[in-house]
Amino acid sequence: MNPSGFWWHVGLALLLSVIGAVAFSGLAMLMGNAIGLRLVIAFLTAVYLLAILRNSEAKVGRLLVGSGWLLATTLLVIFNPGLDFWLAAQLLTIWLVRSLYLYQHLWQSAADALLNAMALVLAIGALWHTDSLFLSLWCFFLIQTLFLWIQKRSKPVSELADNRNFERAFQTAELALKRLSASKLKQK
Repeated sequence: MNPSGFWWHVGLALLLSVIGAVAFSGLAMLMGNAIGLRLVIAFLTAVYLLAILRNSEAKVGRLLVGSGWLLATTLLVIFNPGLDFWLAAQLLTIWLVRSLYLYQHLWQSAADALLNAMALVLAIGALWHTDSLFLSLWCFFLIQTLFLWIQKRSKPVSELADNRNFERAFQTAELALKRLSASKLKQK
């Protein structure tokens, strides 16, 4: 499980929901609803990805993840597809980063994909029924916290690497001890 626990992620969900709702109300007045919503989606995805990477024990590839997200978002800005494509692209990056950094099994990635789809459907349903972006974002990010139970089911990838490194070092030490014993026996 991440160093930060469930309540940390619930707090992050609340913070992102408040920031998203406030930012959208300001941006919608300045740039219109469509552009404002796209900017809020991109910003919240960036912050959420940073939180995932911050809590990940793996340190490799973070710059590549940031560059990939920036490239994908730049392409979205240039080609300006529909809002559904924006949501799908940003959700895909969240799924991909969690799959690469937090899971070791294919079933975990598949479960995370279902979790993301469920979060999106519930967020759209909340927006449709309440007309509140805050509640929609709250539902989305609150459902996202359930990834902790998917991740909890097995050891993080970094722990497996540590175990393999330990095993390799143990085998090397055993081999060195055997060679040292053999050389001592030859000397006698």
